[in-house]
Amino acid sequence: LSGDFSLENFVMQTLTVMDAITVKMDGVTMMNKVKTRFKADLDADMAGMKFTFKENELSLNNLSMGFDGFVAMPTDDIDMDLTYHVNQTTFKSILSLVPGIYTADFADVETSGEIGLNGFAKGVLNDERFPAFALKMFVQDASFHYPDLPKSAENIQIDLKVLNNTGYPDATIIDLQQFHMEMANNPIDAVLYVATPVSDANIKAALMAKFDLATVKDVVPMEEGDELNGIINSDVKMAGRMSAIEHEEYEKFETSGSLEVTGMHYTSSSFAYPVEIKSMIMQFTPHYVVLEKYDSKVGNSDMQMDGRIDNFLAYALKDSMLHGTFNFNAGYLDINELMAEDTTAVEQAEVASDTAEVPMSIVEVPDNLNVTLNASIAKMLYDNLTLTDVSGAVVIKESKVIMDDLFIAIPDLEGNMNMSGSYSTQDITKPMVDFDLDMQAFDIAKTFNTFNTVQKLVPIGKYSSGKFNTSIHFVSELDDKMEPVMNSLNGGGKIVTKSVKVAGFKPIDKLADVLKMPEYKRLAIQDVNASYEFHDGRVYVKETPVKLGDSKAVIHGSTGFDQTIDYTWEMEVPRAAFGAKANDAATGLLNDINSKLGSNMSMSDKVKFNVVFGGTATEPTVKTRLKGGVGGKQEIKEQVKEAVKEAVKEVVDDAKEKAREAAKKEADKIMKDAQAQADKIKAEAQRLADKTKQEGYAAIDKGISEAGNLFAKKALQAAAPKAKQKVDKKAQAIVDEGNNKADAVLQRARVEADKKLQQ
Repeated sequence: LSGDFSLENFVMQTLTVMDAITVKMDGVTMMNKVKTRFKADLDADMAGMKFTFKENELSLNNLSMGFDGFVAMPTDDIDMDLTYHVNQTTFKSILSLVPGIYTADFADVETSGEIGLNGFAKGVLNDERFPAFALKMFVQDASFHYPDLPKSAENIQIDLKVLNNTGYPDATIIDLQQFHMEMANNPIDAVLYVATPVSDANIKAALMAKFDLATVKDVVPMEEGDELNGIINSDVKMAGRMSAIEHEEYEKFETSGSLEVTGMHYTSSSFAYPVEIKSMIMQFTPHYVVLEKYDSKVGNSDMQMDGRIDNFLAYALKDSMLHGTFNFNAGYLDINELMAEDTTAVEQAEVASDTAEVPMSIVEVPDNLNVTLNASIAKMLYDNLTLTDVSGAVVIKESKVIMDDLFIAIPDLEGNMNMSGSYSTQDITKPMVDFDLDMQAFDIAKTFNTFNTVQKLVPIGKYSSGKFNTSIHFVSELDDKMEPVMNSLNGGGKIVTKSVKVAGFKPIDKLADVLKMPEYKRLAIQDVNASYEFHDGRVYVKETPVKLGDSKAVIHGSTGFDQTIDYTWEMEVPRAAFGAKANDAATGLLNDINSKLGSNMSMSDKVKFNVVFGGTATEPTVKTRLKGGVGGKQEIKEQVKEAVKEAVKEVVDDAKEKAREAAKKEADKIMKDAQAQADKIKAEAQRLADKTKQEGYAAIDKGISEAGNLFAKKALQAAAPKAKQKVDKKAQAIVDEGNNKADAVLQRARVEADKKLQQ
């Protein structure tokens, strides 16, 4: 860009060069690595903000175009009066824009035929309307032939007009009067007419083709290793107004024909995986499209499907709701491969599947689908799991995937599962899951190693072996890797197991050391039937009776997602389990008291006591409390002292009450001080966030106001919303960090207060 910007009127010289520009729309490549050069001299009237084209040329590969007219921006509206035209009329120039055609040997391509391409844009562009415009293109008697290939494309005829004489969208007319091409003697014909596309689209269209895909390589060079085969037969016609479809007056809308694909096979080094369509047959009517047969193999996955699609025209032309019902069958479905976007991603997924580390990402569910899939899948690979015998109904609607009693066998975990619930992207920034699961005969260790969520919810699982059943309901947000956001996780359920063996779990090891019972370091927990719930970052286990060999216990408490533990085991252990030495000492002490008091007390066969677990799963604390006595020599002495409890009951009760009151006061003070500290942290974070936002906005606005020229100002104004969004995210991050710190303060205080109450 150059020119004397100190003058109100001067010649502005511009040059824009791009070695390769690619344009994709809805997954279709419109321009592929197009070499672009735009040189333009403009008469610049800075007072009137009017720019008039002088010498100029736009080159797109071999196509050269020129512009005449002006663009003016005296206000927020943009006024224009432009015409454009091609500078040459050879078919080869426009052929160079077709993706896949413009190759290294394009210069040697032999072509014939003429083209015309011109149009205009005249009027005002603003938020409510756009200029009148026109695009007119024709191709007449064209052909092309690569010298090294045996066949050519011939008799190419195109007559296309896109017109709008008023600037209002509904006045647009698309008129493809003719498209004809014979590619290696395979004819393709198409026509399309669309008027009043916004209010009530009036459509006339037809596609007729009989095409042997294997002949493509005889006409167009293909990359080494690329392969394309198959036959396409199409004879589809339609004519009528969209209002007829919307009012279900199908007799007023003519639709007929079929589309058949047989023996299609496509392999490309640039495509993620080979695609094979063994057979596809679609029949078209005004009301619906019948998918009579679909049999394909995509990568490693094989899929068969039949069904029907309703309201397909309104969906295709007006983005209306699409209704459909399908029967879907697959012998093998590799979801990891299908979600990959290119060959590199597929290779990474294949490596990851061997190491159980396949990265996932959010999958958005469209809001204009209402589709039911009655699925039956023999084997499916998803993330790091192999699933088998998948069957059930899957409904896609309202930006949700809803599963209704979906059965899944999971050999990797040695169990099976029934699943009902939904995955929702109604808010794409916060995907949600809401599921009911009924899991049968799952292996504990394998389940723990497979799911990160289980590792946080049940840390003891790492050191356990056995099978379990569980019914669980949970609701959670998902992060950008499709993993639960733990602090949002809420739910509960029931877990049942006949026997679980635990070895190497530090809290249990420490319990064995405290009780001087080393056999507890390899603990067998039997007959578990536990109810649990999780919320606010913790899993709460309700009172659950269990068997520990010859002993019994009632377990209750909680595990934090931060791995903190807070459990009480109310234990009942046979006195004989403590060994002869401890029991002889206890008997001697009891006999001594009986002789002094003249009493006749005896020891119970069962020793009852409580064990309180605190700390974390890796750094636990274990304390014992008397409940009529506990084992071990010193603790059994305490049990005997209970025999004279009645004599000092009043004193003891008073002391206990005072101790409880003191502990409660200390706990209340801890929580009060923590709340004050947390409130202060949140307030400071909000103040800093507000300051960050105010200063960020001010800096952006200042940059715009101090811009050196109009173009810089316009560019900064266009970028301002995105820049302010970044400022907003930065401010929100400060608030989130403050909230997290405040929550951590309260969590530590809560643990400390609980310890005071339990002492």
